[in-house]
Amino acid sequence: MLKKIFWIVVAVCVIFLVLINSHIVTFYYLNGRPLDLKLDLLLIVAFAAGILCMLISGFIGRSEEFFSNLSSYGRSRKRKKLEESYNEAISCIKLENHKRAKELLQGYLKEEINNIDAYLHLADIYIQGDELDDAKEVLKRAAVVSNNDVKILNRLCDVYLWLEKPHKAVKILEDIKESVQEKTLYNKKLFDIHFSENDYKKAYEVQKELEKDGSFNGLKSEFLITKYRLALEFIKADKFQQAERKLKSVIKSDKSFYSAYVDYAQALFKEKGANEAVDFLKSSYEETKSMVFAKLIEEIYLYEENPQEALSFYKSEIEKASREQKFPPVQSAPPELESENYLIIYALYISLLLKLEMIDYAIEAINDVMDICGGKKIFHLLIAECHLRHNDYEQSAKQYHEYLSSKSSHPVELRCGECQALYDDFTAECAGCGSYNTINYSIC
Repeated sequence: MLKKIFWIVVAVCVIFLVLINSHIVTFYYLNGRPLDLKLDLLLIVAFAAGILCMLISGFIGRSEEFFSNLSSYGRSRKRKKLEESYNEAISCIKLENHKRAKELLQGYLKEEINNIDAYLHLADIYIQGDELDDAKEVLKRAAVVSNNDVKILNRLCDVYLWLEKPHKAVKILEDIKESVQEKTLYNKKLFDIHFSENDYKKAYEVQKELEKDGSFNGLKSEFLITKYRLALEFIKADKFQQAERKLKSVIKSDKSFYSAYVDYAQALFKEKGANEAVDFLKSSYEETKSMVFAKLIEEIYLYEENPQEALSFYKSEIEKASREQKFPPVQSAPPELESENYLIIYALYISLLLKLEMIDYAIEAINDVMDICGGKKIFHLLIAECHLRHNDYEQSAKQYHEYLSSKSSHPVELRCGECQALYDDFTAECAGCGSYNTINYSIC
């Protein structure tokens, strides 16, 4: 600026020199008295002023450089101290000195607001100390500073889940999905949230996107359960056609998903009647040989007050099993006839006979199977019941003794194949371990 002033002064003097050409220029004091000065003197003064301006300008320039270097040195020293503070905080975290690490990070973030990792470390310390509200506030501040960095939003999503605010976590994940190209991981997280919240409709919508990605083939069981649970909601809402479509899809994907068969049969029973349901259960039994379906067929026939059809079904299945095994005389029956399904169907048949007070038929059936049942306790219990109803207390007591002396506590069990929990009636989901489709009949 001073240099510009100098050259302006020089230019003005040159103009005076040209125009006036060394003539006397009259100047006046403030009181009106004239002062005569030669223009040469004026030029000398102007040049002297210009030189002075240049000297002053150079001094100021060097002063600015000096103060700039001084300021830069101060900033460098401050940054070095901040870096040392941050590194010490990381060391404290590794040594699990979280109290000191928290103090260092809090001070560090007051000065250095753009370090995303520092926010994450501080949030983790709060999380480990169960200070979830503080973790939330730190991450919200970090999200603003970082312009919604994905790592920050992911951790904030987790904190909202721990705070039991899934709707806010879902909102964050949906925002992330819109801003990134790779949506799969965020869809998986959304699926897990909707699934855990029992919102199967939304879970299924996300699932359809995940099914397009081959990297999630390991989630087949969860995907089937989503469809299955959604079908149950349709059944509750009396939307049987929609329920049937979903259950058919589950069965097509997994032939051993017995719960889907059962609920599909119940949907058919409500919508189309007993005959449709029984026909489906019979075909399901033929396909799977699961005693769950056999027992359901019996229950439907009894509900319809048609026990004879239930007996006929059991007898036909027993005869079919005997023909398939080329059933020889009882004394030399092959070991394979002691299979679980064969004995369970026999036990169900005899239990139904006792329920219908057809005692002699029950005794006859027991005599047919006792020699090949391998001492299964259920048949000791059944024959004891028969003798008791015939008032043959001695034989009844003998058979009860045989039954009670067995080590196992239940003759016919509904047991979870995962956690071995016992049930009185069939259920799709095990209350013990939360697994699906693991409960089935076994016999002792």
